[in-house]
Amino acid sequence: MTIKVWIRPTSFPVKPREELAGKSAPEVRMGIIDGEATYRMYVQENGIIRCSLTGRPEAFSTVAVPLGEWTRVACTFDGAVMHIYFNGVSVVEVKQAGKIAASIASMAIGSDFPGSDNFIGEMDQLEIWNAVVAP
Repeated sequence: MTIKVWIRPTSFPVKPREELAGKSAPEVRMGIIDGEATYRMYVQENGIIRCSLTGRPEAFSTVAVPLGEWTRVACTFDGAVMHIYFNGVSVVEVKQAGKIAASIASMAIGSDFPGSDNFIGEMDQLEIWNAVVAP
């Protein structure tokens, strides 16, 4: 499976006031997710890309996407290895077993589900494939 998209974030998500005050708060993220949380690609508050194409486990990029620059981000999973790519270059490889589950849920694009944590910036040319394709 492959999810790929061009992104140009102008700001990363901001932690909620509760977390800044030392209290427990939900994660802050913005990106692409299906309603069953099976497939997802997020930009987190530190600019790290977080992907899952099997529900769990997840992969995290080792570098942040740059602010204000277009970056082609892709997440792929072939049944044994998940990759995250920036502009066609692998930034992380995670070995994992798992099957890609079918999902008939709606997709949230540019936000977390059901519509909070909106993407701050631009997104273009989103592609979701049921196979591994060139990042």
